[in-house]
Amino acid sequence: KNSRKLRVLLAVEMWPSGRALVIALACGFASALGPSTNTRALCSMACQKALAGAGAAVKVNVTAQQTCEDHCQGLALSSAGLGASISSGCLLTYERWYNDSTHKNDPTLHEAVFSSADMPTSLTISAQSLAHIALYGANPTEGFLGLGDQIIKDYGNYDACGLVDGAQYCVTSFHLSRSSKYGPFGTCVPNECSPSDVNGLWELAANLTALAILSGGTHASYELGGIMLKMPSIAPFATQCGDKHYDYTAGSYVMITLACIFAGLVALATALAYAQRNGWFHTGCSPDDEGSYVMLKQREAKAEGTAGEGDDMDMGAQQQQQPDQEIVKVQPAPKGFAMRMVDAFSLYTTLGEWAKTREGAPTAALDGIRVFSMMWVVFGHTLLWPLQSTGYTNEGEIVPFKGADHAVMATWSGQAIQSAEFSVDSFFFMSGFLASYVALKKLRGSSPLTVAKTAPGLYLHRYLRISPLYFIIVWFYYEVVPLTTASSPYFDLTVEKQFCKDNWLKEVTYVKDFWPMDGLKCYGVSWYLSDDMIFFWFTPLLFAVFFWDKLAGYLLPVCGAIASIAYSWWAAYHFDWRLGTFDGSKYQPDYYVPPWTRCPPYLIGIVCGYFYRDWKQNNRSLPSGSRLGCLVDAALLVVSFTIMGACVYGAHSDAQDVPGQMRDADNYAYIALSKPAWSIGLAIFAFLCFELRLPLMARFLSLSV
Repeated sequence: KNSRKLRVLLAVEMWPSGRALVIALACGFASALGPSTNTRALCSMACQKALAGAGAAVKVNVTAQQTCEDHCQGLALSSAGLGASISSGCLLTYERWYNDSTHKNDPTLHEAVFSSADMPTSLTISAQSLAHIALYGANPTEGFLGLGDQIIKDYGNYDACGLVDGAQYCVTSFHLSRSSKYGPFGTCVPNECSPSDVNGLWELAANLTALAILSGGTHASYELGGIMLKMPSIAPFATQCGDKHYDYTAGSYVMITLACIFAGLVALATALAYAQRNGWFHTGCSPDDEGSYVMLKQREAKAEGTAGEGDDMDMGAQQQQQPDQEIVKVQPAPKGFAMRMVDAFSLYTTLGEWAKTREGAPTAALDGIRVFSMMWVVFGHTLLWPLQSTGYTNEGEIVPFKGADHAVMATWSGQAIQSAEFSVDSFFFMSGFLASYVALKKLRGSSPLTVAKTAPGLYLHRYLRISPLYFIIVWFYYEVVPLTTASSPYFDLTVEKQFCKDNWLKEVTYVKDFWPMDGLKCYGVSWYLSDDMIFFWFTPLLFAVFFWDKLAGYLLPVCGAIASIAYSWWAAYHFDWRLGTFDGSKYQPDYYVPPWTRCPPYLIGIVCGYFYRDWKQNNRSLPSGSRLGCLVDAALLVVSFTIMGACVYGAHSDAQDVPGQMRDADNYAYIALSKPAWSIGLAIFAFLCFELRLPLMARFLSLSV
């Protein structure tokens, strides 16, 4: 049975047969026999021989001998029950694969090895990370770890494993704490191996890799090897084998039924609208008339006077004036419930409403800004999300490990992609701007008490506008999407689904971002909606103050933004938030999500909405038609682009290495100031577009397509 365990290791990794490594493997095999004195002596002897073989410069002294004995004793004790942790069926299949590859040239073993992660490399880099944490107190963020020259995850080759007869694909991870994660690591193992068997294989690999490292004979190798021997106990292995399958639930059936009903209503309503447009039946008005139709009414005009008897008698008759045509707009009879339903679900109506732009409105350029912001979000996620999930096969070309200046994330164009965070601030700014700009128009002349009384209606209106569609999307994502995806061990929503069920009240009330870690756990991208809704709750108060005293109305959001910036600056210093993706701080949950740190762009938008409404009501305009006007336009444009450019590329130096190299003071200042600064730069640019001081750009951003 112990022979099988050794063959399992060889089958899993096919390690090279260097002298020191062979001694270490023999030591590991000997230690696996049991925690006897003879076994420990054999292990210690092999360890010391490995040290001696490392080179004449290594002096084997009493300390080194004692180190070997200590490590071998720990290894023997930890390996005592290893035979029982790997089932006989798994061992027998591995033995058959090994014999077939040796004597029958059967490629099954080699195909399985090709499809699996590199166990020694993965374990070694993980142990280096653990040592780094022990020495420097680093706290790697979940899903990210960049030490050595790769991120600590290796998926192997899932598709290749699927082609191996009698094999299954397993994913193993191990966690030092809730915030640090190593893996996943993919292995292609026989169907007879259970997840606990695979855990046993990783433990065996960790023990033998540790002895191989010890053969280096240096102080660093002693420390690293010692940590690796302890890995199974301080960072337990967790394995999942086979594909992740999802069964139909009551929620799935209900969601699919609702989706089918909606699809049927859309198809039926669109067909009825098409028939109406083609004259197959009539309802009293044309669908092209937008709720009214135009008719011509003939009216005879009175003659200004009767012609004299002698005037134009040769004509034989009086000239008569042509009747005038008066255009009268007549409202048709109200549509019945059935036709209103047709309009609500018809693609002729809904697509038109969805694609409608503010043509002719001074703020129409915001539509184009919104489009490019959405594109920027998608672009940024396309680059960064694979690093959090499946990873890249050429991560060295993406991530600047060891200062690789050719890596995408270290280039100027790569920095522009990573700076897609600012597109979220663009949305916050536009949301705040439109909230105040529109509210001041609708509530003009209202008293503060009247504004306060409108708050419940405003809350209900916004909730009903957003929530039904949002809830359907989340429901569809968790109940239907998993049923349509190809089977794999990667797409696992079990934990997220359960979290949504347990915390549904936070979700439907949009308060989850008050618990920042929760904001990313149930349909994580919806954290933005939660923040935006929380910001909106405070707008009636801000508007009431504005109608009470205009100066106070301006100062209140300004003071709120300053307070948020000050807190972010202090917290970045106090909690050592780091901007770099791989720097291992809590920047994402503690700064990027909470509403109290993300509110400045929204508040700046509120102030800009006040300003522009006042600007239009007072008929103000920038100087034009003169050298002064051109200078003002150019100066504002330069200021805007300089601010936004500094935000996008201000962290370029931090992206040149892993971890980032930005000075602490610069890092803290950038975190606190960059997003408010971006909003100010965007506000200046939008103002120039509103005033048509950048006519080509304003018209481009205002295009309906």
